[in-house]
Amino acid sequence: MTVQITISVEGAQRGLRAALASLPESYRIVSDARDADVVVVDGGTPWATRTRALLAAGRTTVLIVDPDRFDADLIGELRQIAASAGSAVEVIRGWASDPAVEPFSDAVRDAVSPIMADSTMICDASGDVDRAQREHLDLVAAALGAPLEILDDQRVEGSRVVTAQAARDGASLLVVCCTVAMPGVEAEATVRLLTESGRLLLRLRSPDSARPAQSLIGDADGEVIAPYVYESAYRAVLRRLRASIPAGT
Repeated sequence: MTVQITISVEGAQRGLRAALASLPESYRIVSDARDADVVVVDGGTPWATRTRALLAAGRTTVLIVDPDRFDADLIGELRQIAASAGSAVEVIRGWASDPAVEPFSDAVRDAVSPIMADSTMICDASGDVDRAQREHLDLVAAALGAPLEILDDQRVEGSRVVTAQAARDGASLLVVCCTVAMPGVEAEATVRLLTESGRLLLRLRSPDSARPAQSLIGDADGEVIAPYVYESAYRAVLRRLRASIPAGT
């Protein structure tokens, strides 16, 4: 018999709740955070303050969902606090947590003679375009396996065009990111790394979409399409989290 992990969810969290519904044997939702093995913090609220309070209260695991601004240094600080108390902090970062991103990043790390990278994200103009751009840059950094140093940020007829560089093997890789706002579209993003012999390409749908990401690696001999992963970022993180903690802690 599978022992369920108890989880308390703060905020609406539509995507996360849908993923939890698909894992009924792994998780049981409870209303009181004091009774939960995992407490889910809404990234649209003051999540760092809330996470510190939960860790101080002895919560075992805190899961931050879609932080409005992903701050690697701050997350690292919270994880250090958690580790010293025998707890853990995990983050779901929407686009960047898609299960296709990590294997693509591994392929980028192994790529020979990269020339440059570019990326385009299409988002709905009725949404928060500034947040979409932040999530876009977070995705690109995760896909390339390196933080981005912003060199230029331009607004061009409703679009945002960012020129950046990413450190790689002691050198700098040029990166161009374009976030395009259009009315009534489903969000999607493409990250591409060009090399002397071919390209690596990652195409993602919205984190709320049921359609899988597409990843391919190309060289002078042709292109290979990676296996599709039919799983949302929310569900992938929840499954990994379930495997990492004992129930009733």
